[in-house]
Amino acid sequence: MKTREPAIIVGVDQSGQSSAALLWAAAEARRRDLVLRIVHAWQQPEANRLPAQRSTSPLDQDLLAEQEDIFDRVTAILERVAPDLVVTVEPVEGSPGPVLVDTAGEGDLLVVGTAESPGSKRLGYGPVSRHCVAHATCDVVVVSSDP
Repeated sequence: MKTREPAIIVGVDQSGQSSAALLWAAAEARRRDLVLRIVHAWQQPEANRLPAQRSTSPLDQDLLAEQEDIFDRVTAILERVAPDLVVTVEPVEGSPGPVLVDTAGEGDLLVVGTAESPGSKRLGYGPVSRHCVAHATCDVVVVSSDP
């Protein structure tokens, strides 16, 4: 059985909440001296269509551009705040909640952002954070972008 080294898993997308989760996860990874695994779950826009309606085209160019933007932003943040941190970046096809739960597995720490509106006083768990909290077999930290 292959074992992998302990890590902190953080889910990222294009939101500010994702950036807050990334910053928190990077600080925690440094504090614990762990690897930071950055996961971006993605789905082709056609994933919800019936098979007969789907095209056979390769990965959508807009989706590729979005992934590049996300990883450029993540890299810029980490170069500023944690240049010495050991980091892996993993684009994974699939629905974000299940992908993050599967990636974290048992024993890792999973970090996700909230789905709150900036300036809102109410913490809003979105579908991804709700799924992670309900289904993960490891600890889950949900990070708010508001201080």
